Amino acid sequence: MLSGRSSVLSFAQFTTSLVLAVALGAASPAFTGESGHDHDHDHAHEAKDDHDHDHDHRHEHRDHGAHEHGVADLAFAADGQKLVVEFLSPAANIVGFEHAPRTDEQKQALETATTLLKQADVQLTIDERAKCTLSDVTVTPPAFDDHGHDHDADHDSHADFSAAFTYECQAIDQLQSITVNLFESFPAIEKIKAVYLAENVQLGVDLTGKQSSITLP
Repeated sequence: MLSGRSSVLSFAQFTTSLVLAVALGAASPAFTGESGHDHDHDHAHEAKDDHDHDHDHRHEHRDHGAHEHGVADLAFAADGQKLVVEFLSPAANIVGFEHAPRTDEQKQALETATTLLKQADVQLTIDERAKCTLSDVTVTPPAFDDHGHDHDADHDSHADFSAAFTYECQAIDQLQSITVNLFESFPAIEKIKAVYLAENVQLGVDLTGKQSSITLP
């Protein structure tokens, strides 16, 4: 069982990696049912590109369609009585642009969106039978990549919002449903690719505004 803040952060980082892996079709063979050949190939590719990892990693996401306007990723990972949630979305879904704010309106939109995402209990409705209490929230606004590039005036670089929520639960085995309210807060989100991982549960589902609840077995 995880314990301490550093372990929580490490577990949260794991779920973020898993969301991206699922979005890129590169999750572990046990989760996807894919052969290990592609897994080994991915590791070789990563080693080849390690010289400029961050830059190439961003482009890899774009090439595989992970950064798709209208689509966001959401991962739930249960460990003991702890529930960690990771959310990742193109900034266009959240604020309507993917460049550094250029007007007072855009600056306000960025602040408002960050505040909304911090309201985890508004964005997610956790089954009350699990008796979960929010213990930590981290929201990371986009790191806009506007400087030093010869872009057209109307062209935006890709930029993402991310958020991490940690819940401490008393009866997580009683958790049967989670309702995602992000569609109401951010109408530009059309679909959320959600995954839920626990000791004996591996569930993936596409959520929409009309079907925004995850039902657990």
